[in-house]
Amino acid sequence: MSKILNRSIVILDYKITDSRYEGKCLNLQISLGATRHVVFTGSKPLTDTIQKIPPESFPFVTVIEEKDDGSFRFT
Repeated sequence: MSKILNRSIVILDYKITDSRYEGKCLNLQISLGATRHVVFTGSKPLTDTIQKIPPESFPFVTVIEEKDDGSFRFT
């Protein structure tokens, strides 16, 4: 996650699964430049936000920022 923070990325798709540790795991399929990646996070704010985005809005460009409290958010 640290390699994509504060960088413009394209969210291509996502999947939410049960985490093997606690809660849910958000699997993001992203494009950073011309390269595609999969990013895994347990961030509840990102998981909650992405579920509110309608399917027809994908793919979309965003930046993931870390807030002062250590949580993440899409811009």
